[in-house]
Amino acid sequence: MSWSSTRKPSTVAAPLLEFGRPLDSPARAGRLPAIAERPHVRPATTVTIIVPTYREAENLPHLIDLLAAVRDEHGLSLDLLIVDDDSRDGSDALVAARPEPWIELIVRTTDRGLSRAVLDGMQRAKGEC
Repeated sequence: MSWSSTRKPSTVAAPLLEFGRPLDSPARAGRLPAIAERPHVRPATTVTIIVPTYREAENLPHLIDLLAAVRDEHGLSLDLLIVDDDSRDGSDALVAARPEPWIELIVRTTDRGLSRAVLDGMQRAKGEC
């Protein structure tokens, strides 16, 4: 028994566009357009990224560096709120040593757990979550 399809492949009338450029444009290769390249897009209000942590000292520098690069490259207004459940691995000292003013650390010693950390972060967020 063989199966055959009677459907014809669909054709696209025009190439898809993103911000006025074809999706396969060399100007788009590997990155999103920065805010300055998108005059029709206004910078959004501040967004707070909430990161609940427990014993993540070795991962935090990488996360912060990645967010800093994205924030700078795209001109985003974002804050990072790290909600730590009293890790005794040096997370607090690591974050305190960072020079970025948009990073905040909350160390919780009671009501620990992922759900409670996210809720506490949402209550303390300065921007939109």
